[in-house]
Amino acid sequence: PTVPERMANAFEQAQGDLAHRLLSALWAAEVEGGDIRGKQSAALVVVAIKPTGDFSADHIYDIRVDDSPAPLNELERLLDVATAYRTLNTSAEFIHQGKLDMAEKEYLKMRKLQPANVELIFWYAQTLVEVATRTEKNAETAESSESDSGGFETVTSEKPWVPSAEEREQLIEMSLPIFAECFRLNSSWRKTLRRLVEVELFPNDPALLARILAL
Repeated sequence: PTVPERMANAFEQAQGDLAHRLLSALWAAEVEGGDIRGKQSAALVVVAIKPTGDFSADHIYDIRVDDSPAPLNELERLLDVATAYRTLNTSAEFIHQGKLDMAEKEYLKMRKLQPANVELIFWYAQTLVEVATRTEKNAETAESSESDSGGFETVTSEKPWVPSAEEREQLIEMSLPIFAECFRLNSSWRKTLRRLVEVELFPNDPALLARILAL
């Protein structure tokens, strides 16, 4: 009978966003005794205040653990993963706007959450190159549609940034050590990079591709 009150207190005292405050409430329930039947599953859903009709955009967090001896531990791990992907989306938005310092701060947050997640590292580097090779023409296309950064949304109300020749080289230089780390952690991403060119998710620039693959 004391579980609901403990959950409410934990929620009110917790720090962070709504998802992490909800998780704090679930942990408080667990500590208090939880469900008399024991432990098996857990779920956490956070939705947008104003729905758009796009499931992925409207469901800010939608994670669940259906069967586990320690469901809250697994839910907490999955929340870290989901938060890291959302942080990648935010960093990509900043890159598309030319706010590179802010993008890097988000990238470092992402790395702290998921230090060994090669996919997240790769797509950050890919976004740097995507924006580096942007022209006025494809900036107009990007403004009216979703970005193709590996399927990650980079929806922004600001006009896409078109870098100068000097800024283009800066972006590419920023991407090189990140690609190098990617390849060190998992060499199969070299093959993935070649395949992305074929499906137009990476610039078809042989010289640039060779420069990256030579890392």
